[in-house]
Amino acid sequence: MGYGEMLRSKRIEREMTLRDLSSRTDIDVAYISRVERETINPPQDEELLEAINGALNLPGQQSQEMKDQAAVDNRRFPADVARNMAKTAGFPLFLRTVSNKNLTPEKLKELSDFINERY
Repeated sequence: MGYGEMLRSKRIEREMTLRDLSSRTDIDVAYISRVERETINPPQDEELLEAINGALNLPGQQSQEMKDQAAVDNRRFPADVARNMAKTAGFPLFLRTVSNKNLTPEKLKELSDFINERY
């Protein structure tokens, strides 16, 4: 599920119209509509993403998932990950290793859980 579909789903769950979301975020209705229909990429700007997540009143984990999906849809690393990558010399090697293994989403979750438990 892409960012646009996630956005629409969260907005509808909260019984918000496009106009409601637009007025709460000061983002153009047409822009939000195009993002939801995935005719344009989601915003990359951290402030816009935060404004949308705040207007939807998303809890921390859901907010992070939305920002992560926006980054994925834009073929970028999430901003916090990119900042950490710049500080950690071994990060590209780790990502390349994981990428070369062609891990399934389930195996990636296992790896993430393993790292979280150990470190």
